[in-house]
Amino acid sequence: MNRKKALLLSAIALFLQTANANEFPSVKEQVDSAVKPQMSFQDDGDVDKVSVDPEHMSDYRVDGCNLRYDHVSNEDELRKNNLRRCNDGTVSFVQPPSEGWWGAEGKCGQTSVSNIIYMFCKRAAHPKTYVDHYLGDITPGVRPGTLTSGLNDIFNKLDDCPNVDWDVEVENNEKNYIAEIERSLKTNRSLPNLVKRTRKDGTEIQRRPVSLLIRVPNSKKGLHWVTAVDLVREKSSCDVFINHWDDQYKVPCNLIAKWSRGVGASFGLILDSYTIVKSK
Repeated sequence: MNRKKALLLSAIALFLQTANANEFPSVKEQVDSAVKPQMSFQDDGDVDKVSVDPEHMSDYRVDGCNLRYDHVSNEDELRKNNLRRCNDGTVSFVQPPSEGWWGAEGKCGQTSVSNIIYMFCKRAAHPKTYVDHYLGDITPGVRPGTLTSGLNDIFNKLDDCPNVDWDVEVENNEKNYIAEIERSLKTNRSLPNLVKRTRKDGTEIQRRPVSLLIRVPNSKKGLHWVTAVDLVREKSSCDVFINHWDDQYKVPCNLIAKWSRGVGASFGLILDSYTIVKSK
């Protein structure tokens, strides 16, 4: 995003912000050390997803994230905050319904932030009743700068979150975009509470999830935030694992780049293609 756009949108957001008069609680995970780690599956039944896309993103769905941790004593409370667990150890929160005129105020940005808070801090923060409090701006949905400042505010507030800062990275082509996602997901230092993802081959790897802004496949105006939890290269293949809509999806790298490129194609005056919100 160029400097003029960023300054203009920041000024508008600051003008509209209200004082944090009301605080909403997040819920810390409480593991029962006396109980052997055990898991079960909980089927929530048929749930209408927030968005149905014509390119069939569902073709890339690999996990319904129905895992339940029975050894976590407050698991029910975490689930009430929309937490859902995936088989690989990551989480994918349930996205609340959209609000505003014609559903323009979607909650995908808030849901991605909830995913990140849990995978960095082990705290379940409801996308609407907690996270939404930090992500107000004039634009429909949540712009990258607002997502970043909201994450920084929340991480500074919650003692369980590691000492990291959040920033917006914009790349200028597909190759650099994929390389930056891969680099940003890696961590060269141990962070407390950071998620460990178990890959298909059984390898357990620590990852720093990032938020990606994409245009909904085959849509001209539908923008969507997703949470990338891993990037895996195998021989000639490259896939990004993204969590959203309380599911997990395995999307080819070139396709996630195409969806990201659509952001600038539709909203180039205010938003950029190849946008990543990441921890530094």
